[in-house]
Amino acid sequence: VDIGLLGFIDVADTLKQYLGELAVISAYIVCATGSRGTQGGLLVGSKLCDLDAKCVAFNVSDDAAYFERKIKDDVMLWKQRYGLDFDLSSIDIRTAEGYLGPGYGKADPCVFDTIAELAKADGVFLDPVYTGKAFHGMVSELNKGEDGQFPGVKNIVFVHTGGLFGVFPQRESFTFD
Repeated sequence: VDIGLLGFIDVADTLKQYLGELAVISAYIVCATGSRGTQGGLLVGSKLCDLDAKCVAFNVSDDAAYFERKIKDDVMLWKQRYGLDFDLSSIDIRTAEGYLGPGYGKADPCVFDTIAELAKADGVFLDPVYTGKAFHGMVSELNKGEDGQFPGVKNIVFVHTGGLFGVFPQRESFTFD
């Protein structure tokens, strides 16, 4: 997994450039977390690139304590592999819980409803295993206002990591009115 960090470190660099072009000073980066590479890479990349962003990941498996421990382990391996000096205490690992549903690879009907709404509104199709759960969690937390994960939010970048193949085994759960 430590090698998987590299791709999302690069994504953080690209986001820094893109947000700079848009004159966005501060943002939240939202993603799903399961294998930890996306979340860990975005956290490390944000620090390395001096990206003014808070990363909030929604768990699709395990719990926040697991991700805290495993991301720290992954970053330590990454530091050792590449001989880098990186202050691990500088990253703020935020894993939002409460949207896992019945478990990994299984989603509640409300997640399928959110996926269908987004697909109808914007033509973006999410999977119910990773990105659909994270997007549903993000929308739910935004609806909580100041009591949610995104107090005072002005800018959010949602990282859609794919997962289309997670749709096919659960196609009977999708309804489009």
